[in-house]
Amino acid sequence: MSKRLAKSVSPTPDHFFEKQLSGETPPSFSTLENLYELAGELCALRPWHVLDESELVLTRDPSTGEICYCSVIGALGEVLAMHAYIGSESYRLFRDIAAGEITHPGEFFAAL
Repeated sequence: MSKRLAKSVSPTPDHFFEKQLSGETPPSFSTLENLYELAGELCALRPWHVLDESELVLTRDPSTGEICYCSVIGALGEVLAMHAYIGSESYRLFRDIAAGEITHPGEFFAAL
């Protein structure tokens, strides 16, 4: 008896998070595919083995010229993440979080 191939339930959508990003341009499949590949490359580099979460990597946003302040989390192996804070106000928010001045999600959103 020959095996039957499973049929695709639905075609790949053109865009994602349309409801959540109402009024904004939702990301395309190719954008998210690229992001997924970059995330895999970041995980392979394991920057949390080299950098402490209080240390920053700075880069410039090519579209706006603003400085991006990037930190990584994961030295303890529980949570792996990279955060990008765009602009000076975002950097101030990072400093407040690092100093323990913002400890609750409500405080975070109030600071925005």
